[in-house]
Amino acid sequence: MTKQEALAIINADEENWEEALSQKIFEIKNNVLRAVLIPKIVSKKVKEVNQLLQAERVLGGERETNQTKTIDLCLQLKSNKVSDVIDLYREYEQKLMQLKLRLTQSFYPEELIQVLESLAVLEENRQKALLSLASELVLGNPLQVKISEDAHTGEILSELKRLEKNKRLEKKDVFSLSYFEKDLLRIVKYSTFRN
Repeated sequence: MTKQEALAIINADEENWEEALSQKIFEIKNNVLRAVLIPKIVSKKVKEVNQLLQAERVLGGERETNQTKTIDLCLQLKSNKVSDVIDLYREYEQKLMQLKLRLTQSFYPEELIQVLESLAVLEENRQKALLSLASELVLGNPLQVKISEDAHTGEILSELKRLEKNKRLEKKDVFSLSYFEKDLLRIVKYSTFRN
């Protein structure tokens, strides 16, 4: 990549490329924070940020990145018990909030790439953990879902807690929860895991 190509990627001139790079990074972060978390779309953002990283390196803006503590992105559903599903969503929400905080604190392409990749992996792991449960629900379900619909994991967690509190822990009760049902249907319909 030449210097001119790097400036074109950042959409800046030699005097203001660092400011333009910061603006591009801000726009990407804002977009990811506001959008539904879809691993394939996040992966496209990683490619976009990787181009910005290459452009930054050509323009001489390389710097040392801070080594941040890694977050364990593994999620497992131990059983189909409501309490285990609640634990899975709690763990997911906790890890998601940690990553979103890191996302807001990422100011350089290299840091941003790491956080975006972690977000995509976390969401894929959530979907994989729920896939077996979701497969049971889909047979003959007339509900329509769109990929652009948010999972509403906080609402799902609240629904599941209400069920647990009322001691209604049968699978039919769990599947009757609207947000949970839509989330499972979206997983079955749209999950294609990256390699």
